[in-house]
Amino acid sequence: MKITRFLYLIGLAFALSLSEVNAQIAYEQSRSADTISYYVNNPYGDKAEFTWNVTGGVIAGHTAPYTAIGADTIQVIWNDSNKTGPNYGSLTVSEVIHWDGGSSCLSNSEQINVESWVRPKASTDTTDIIICAGESFLIRLNFEGKPGYQYKWKLYEKDDPAVIIEDHTADSVISKDPSADITIAGIDNTGNTENLYEFEVTGFQDGLNDSIPGDITVGKVTIRVQPKPRAGKIKSNNHLIRR
Repeated sequence: MKITRFLYLIGLAFALSLSEVNAQIAYEQSRSADTISYYVNNPYGDKAEFTWNVTGGVIAGHTAPYTAIGADTIQVIWNDSNKTGPNYGSLTVSEVIHWDGGSSCLSNSEQINVESWVRPKASTDTTDIIICAGESFLIRLNFEGKPGYQYKWKLYEKDDPAVIIEDHTADSVISKDPSADITIAGIDNTGNTENLYEFEVTGFQDGLNDSIPGDITVGKVTIRVQPKPRAGKIKSNNHLIRR
């Protein structure tokens, strides 16, 4: 009786461990452009058989459904046309465990939805800016993607881009928030006409994978710096008005 109970407890513990291990079969490993690599959680070695199927893309190097024995890594290339839907696509992984070459004693299946996966993007709603000489101005950037955004920017003379006023293109500025405010100290203008400058985001990526360059829809923001008001006198109705 004790032996039977002992074996029962061992079997129950083993069954619980199987269900726990198989709570999730596949994991995202990395991304590059429109490709995602997945790997399987496989504690069973060659006793595990995995079948991959995909909706909204193709399995690189294989025809779906693709079945592999043992641990495996696959790459899924998602179709651009699916970017407009609520899900970018889905990957279904079915797992069957065979003991001693016999029939299966455990099976599991799960579906991985790639929800709204689009390339990371940086944008701004800032339009052309007009300031008086010496004033500061602010540009707000908005980010889409995974937190850990990295961006580069510079400010230069519009008529001569080689004349750079501020340069942050060598090292990325990192933001954990989906927006960032860039405040630039006032630019002087000692002339009699306005000076033109341009602000430009030169590089952007999100925090998921360093190899994915983001789309930049910021464009170039023109900053118009007006000359400083000059003191003078205006004669009106025999009165002097100082300005």
